[in-house]
Amino acid sequence: SSWGDEETTMSAPNDGYAHSAVAEGDDVHLVYLHDWPEKIQYNKRTYGTGWGTEVTIQADAVDYMAPVLSIDTASGDLYCFWAGSPEANKIYYKKQVSESWDADPTLWLDETSDGFPYGWYNFLTCVYQAYNNKIGLLYTTKTASPYNVKFDFLQLAAQPPTMPVLVSPENNHSTYDNTPTFTWTAGGDATSHRLVIDNDSTFSDGDNIYDNANLGATATTCTIEDELPPDNYWWKVAAVANSTENWSENTWTFEITA
Repeated sequence: SSWGDEETTMSAPNDGYAHSAVAEGDDVHLVYLHDWPEKIQYNKRTYGTGWGTEVTIQADAVDYMAPVLSIDTASGDLYCFWAGSPEANKIYYKKQVSESWDADPTLWLDETSDGFPYGWYNFLTCVYQAYNNKIGLLYTTKTASPYNVKFDFLQLAAQPPTMPVLVSPENNHSTYDNTPTFTWTAGGDATSHRLVIDNDSTFSDGDNIYDNANLGATATTCTIEDELPPDNYWWKVAAVANSTENWSENTWTFEITA
């Protein structure tokens, strides 16, 4: 393989250092400091299509603070960090969800007491992508030597697990087996699974015939030990993480025959 043709990715960049990029699959997200008027711009290169239209993340930026970009790969959300706008000596960020940036910046860190160095020393550096629902940021404070190098991390909201998918017994199945085995595909990012069975299709009485909330993070099967009497039953499975249950999209029914 070889390098492709050079592409124009940004208009009026402020010096060669004032940009940051992350990849999402074959796509590229880019933020940079636009030169006069200073503003933080965003653009995305979609594989097979090319660069899109520039979007202003923050107007009235300062000319000595380059933005940095990170991505939460679990959700696909982007986080752009910068300092000095709208107020000096403070670090802000905006989040992009479903290709839409926050309207207003969020104030994260206040370094009014130390201040930031002016000019080439005044850089932020963040981790390329979130890890364990955290994004780390490294930055410099103080206006004269000796400077301080500080680290902090932004705690992200934990993502719920994805839904498990029921496999068997299939919907409307009939069987003589009164200790059936239930199988499903595990929910992504789950820490455990929960299987419930009841003869009430709405599970509304709160007293399930079978309720096992101790199935493992990657569990995909469970055989019940106590015999079920002949009847019609309904079953479903939840993926569990961070005190959140994400139930299977469907509730299936089966019949135990005499």
